[in-house]
Amino acid sequence: MSPKAALKVAFSLAALLLVHGFLVGARLIAQRPWIEFVYPWAMPVALLIWAQSERSRIGRSIAGLHGGIWFVVFGPLLVPYYLLRTWRHRRWYLAAGVTVALFSPFIGSAVGFVSGSSWIPPRYYQLEANGPFLRLTSELAEQLVARDFALIETFLEQEQMAHRSLPEDGETLYDRWYRRGKPALELRDPYTGWGYYYERRGNGYVVWSAGPDGEIGTEDDHWFQWPHAPVDMDSLLR
Repeated sequence: MSPKAALKVAFSLAALLLVHGFLVGARLIAQRPWIEFVYPWAMPVALLIWAQSERSRIGRSIAGLHGGIWFVVFGPLLVPYYLLRTWRHRRWYLAAGVTVALFSPFIGSAVGFVSGSSWIPPRYYQLEANGPFLRLTSELAEQLVARDFALIETFLEQEQMAHRSLPEDGETLYDRWYRRGKPALELRDPYTGWGYYYERRGNGYVVWSAGPDGEIGTEDDHWFQWPHAPVDMDSLLR
C-alpha cells in the first residue's frame, strides 16, 4: 500500500473513531467493554501501516514500528516518537493531522462528555457507581429519580450535621455536591437531561423532577420535600 493510500485509510478510521467517541462520551450509544481495548490500539495500528509504507521514501524508521514486543508495550507512544524523529521529512500540517488522528477517539470522547454534560440529554445512565450503562426507559427513569432524591436527602442531612446551612438554590446544591467529592453518579433529571429543580423553603427544601412530559408544574412531576409534608405543586412556580 502506498503512503498516500495508507494515510487516507488512517484518516477515515480516525473520523469514524472521532464520531463514535463523541457518541459514547455523550452517552448517546452504549459503552461496550471492548471499546477500552480497541481505542488505544486502533489508530496506532493504522498509523503503523502508514509509517511502514513510507519508510522507503523517508529512509528512517524505528525498531518498534516493525511490530514485536516494543509495539505491544509502547504502541500508542511509538507513532508520536516516529513523527518526532521524522518531522523534517513532511509538512507540519501533515504531522499535526496525524497526531490529531492518533488521539481522535479520546478527543471525540472528551468533546462528547462535555456536550453531554451541558446541552445533549444522554440516553444511557448508570444506576450504580461503576455499573453498566443502561438505556433509558420509563422504569429506569423512575429508579434514577428515586435514587437521586435519596442521595440528595442523605447529602443534605450530612451538611446539616456538619453545621452547614441548607443550599439556597440548585446551583449552590450542585456546587456543594461536587466540591464535597461525592460519587461519580450524576444528579441529573432523566426526563430532561438537566439538573433537578431545587428550592429552599424556610428550614426545609423541595426537590422535584419534570416527570415524563418534561415540564415542571404538571401532574406527572416527581417531588421530594423535607421535612416530609404534602406539596402544593402550584406553589413551586411562584
